[in-house]
Amino acid sequence: MTYKRNEQAATISQVWDGSELKLTFRRTVPQRLMLQWEELTQIASNISLNNEEDTSVWKFTSNGQYSVQSLYAVLSFRGVMPIHIPAVWQLNVPPRVHIFLWLLYNNKLLTRDNLQKKRNVEDKSCLFCCEEESINHLFFDCCVSKLIWGWISEVTEIQVGVDFESIGRWWISNNKNAVLNSTCAATLWSIWKLRNLLCFQEGKWQGGPEEVRFCARLQGC
Repeated sequence: MTYKRNEQAATISQVWDGSELKLTFRRTVPQRLMLQWEELTQIASNISLNNEEDTSVWKFTSNGQYSVQSLYAVLSFRGVMPIHIPAVWQLNVPPRVHIFLWLLYNNKLLTRDNLQKKRNVEDKSCLFCCEEESINHLFFDCCVSKLIWGWISEVTEIQVGVDFESIGRWWISNNKNAVLNSTCAATLWSIWKLRNLLCFQEGKWQGGPEEVRFCARLQGC
């Protein structure tokens, strides 16, 4: 079934006021599609529109001008601002995963703590455990996520999954770490997909005996 918008012929200036997309639908949209729509509006909320012509801007200097010194600082010392996001678009992953990683990095994924900012959420707990759900908890601090990253770290012999920095720092050298980067991106994406599957189908995560013991040990049970 196609969910057509009422404002199909409208221009961007007519439906975007700088902070909110004013669009409505002719039919009721399922919760899964509505979540995707809210993720799209999260991306749009970071776009600033003006009448100026597009220009190239070097984001690692205050004046927007490229310099060899600024590039050296980024490559050698990572600079003051993180370089994860410019590098994420070079990863060998589908475009949808690129956008997902961008949302994750900017804390724009609609985990329950972020949903609470938009509407009342009665149950704020993680789908895998009893802790409150946030992006950092879901992907790195949850007992399930820690177990997964532990396996990957053991296989790759590289400590990953402690936090976003432990994953994103390899993106800048993607040619040398393409397999590791694809594996980490796929892991993050899979955790998110499984989380949404449990959420929208109202299921519960059930691990095997080893996973249950591991989670109980981490939670001090």
